[in-house]
Amino acid sequence: MATEGPWPRIDPNAALNEVAHVVKPGGVLLLVDHSAKPGTGAADAGRIHRIDEEYARRDFEKHGFSFVAKTDALRRPDDPRELITYKGPMVGKTDRFVMVFRREQ
Repeated sequence: MATEGPWPRIDPNAALNEVAHVVKPGGVLLLVDHSAKPGTGAADAGRIHRIDEEYARRDFEKHGFSFVAKTDALRRPDDPRELITYKGPMVGKTDRFVMVFRREQ
């Protein structure tokens, strides 16, 4: 299995297909992730372990999930969204998005 940094390389489409398969229709999914800069898509996923919020939302919607709600409870506007999330000065200080989805019937 190839890796990019400490994370194994995965096929996001296959992973989301599996998530859609195991969440029952009508089931609820909570997504929490580290925010990348808007418009970057998944470009920073391997490098600094971040993803663009709207990109993530569209990806879940493409896989049979309907957006229900979001909260700003874990937002950190002071995060420059340029640094790695899991070591160094950003540990516990990253801007994170929280979204709730429902698996379509």
